Amino acid sequence: MTTSAKLLAPLLAIVGPAAVMTAGIMGAGSTVSLLTAGCYFRYSLLWAVLLSLPVIVVCQDTASRIGAVAEGKGMMRIIADQVGVPVMWLIVFPLLFTCITANIGQLGAMTAATIGLINSIAGPEVVDPIPSKQLEYTFYVGLALVCLALNATGGYKRTEKILSYLLFLVLICFFVVAVRAFFHLSEIEAMLAGLVPKIPEDVAVEGADPRKGFVSFAAIIGGGVAATAILSFPYFTTEGGYNLENVRGQFKKHVLLLGAVFGFYSCILLIAGGYALHPLEGSSGFATARELGQALSVLGPAGPILFSIGLLICAYTTLIVVAQLAAYFVLDCLGMDWRFRKGNYTFMGVFAAFVLGPAMIGPIWAMPPLLKVVISMVVNSLVAPFAIVLIVILINKRAFAGELKASPVRNVFLAYSVCVAGFTCYRAAVGFLEYLNAA
Repeated sequence: MTTSAKLLAPLLAIVGPAAVMTAGIMGAGSTVSLLTAGCYFRYSLLWAVLLSLPVIVVCQDTASRIGAVAEGKGMMRIIADQVGVPVMWLIVFPLLFTCITANIGQLGAMTAATIGLINSIAGPEVVDPIPSKQLEYTFYVGLALVCLALNATGGYKRTEKILSYLLFLVLICFFVVAVRAFFHLSEIEAMLAGLVPKIPEDVAVEGADPRKGFVSFAAIIGGGVAATAILSFPYFTTEGGYNLENVRGQFKKHVLLLGAVFGFYSCILLIAGGYALHPLEGSSGFATARELGQALSVLGPAGPILFSIGLLICAYTTLIVVAQLAAYFVLDCLGMDWRFRKGNYTFMGVFAAFVLGPAMIGPIWAMPPLLKVVISMVVNSLVAPFAIVLIVILINKRAFAGELKASPVRNVFLAYSVCVAGFTCYRAAVGFLEYLNAA
């Protein structure tokens, strides 16, 4: 084995459906939600990260098992056959709505990152960080077309490997910042206090709506516990060729990637935001890539540039994965070929629609581009409980799941998952109603 092969061996060993999904949830939504949570509320929501990790691992692993016993069927067809066609249609429309809002958020993050990159290189305010509608449309549509062009020649295996490499590249960016916090006793004490479950008080922002504690909480949970991610694993399992013979071996990958790597990544981002951004003057009002890029100021003038590049990478990975999932859901519901492969032009057409569609309607949403991605994560949390209940039903049907039917221990964790997702959904819904009533 060559030296380069030895260096890449650990990474290649974990390439697979879990890597694709981890790259997807380690996207701009989670990145911005976690960084802004630290920026606005310091370490007060560190507990929310730990709360979500068992849910992410057990739900995704359970969904992968459902895919393994489904003999090549997609999740929508599985739901139709095992639960009922009306249930399939009832769940698919909210799922597609979350896909659209998610990709509006990703394109908003890419727009903010591109503007931040231009301003970091060419000089402050060369481009207005909060662009006009016309300029925002130009960025949204232009970036969507670039993403489609980059992805036009790829297939599932190529995308799988690219995302596996990119997720580790993104992870490195904030480590050098977050680790500095552990050299200060006061920071460690604040982190320990942040492990006590409590939704922080809202933070006032001059000239703008306050930063809502429930929004950051729901966005953190929604970023990892997403209905689209939970119900998409059977597609990736089938695409990757995984079956009953090797599905049990995937649990270790899920623990490593969806638990350890995503958990480490999440904690690093929140800690970096709490340590590097929260103490800065006016941090409660930060809403642009250049402002959040100050988290990497320890790296010198290149810090904000690296942040913008990292944000572009995150947003691109999630944009592609979400559009891929939307195409799976649509084509599977219609009984058409949903596989992501060369020559499936119907798939590519639907895939392109879920990239270009959000680009066309995204600028209508009157909100700073970067914060759109946070709200899109909250939308995820509203649908997650229903997705988890569906996988609980499926994995407990002996006639369907067979030898992979859920054990009592798995059902305990699944019940925990339903409770976490249900509470998050309830708290987000109540918070939105309170906000609307106050407005």
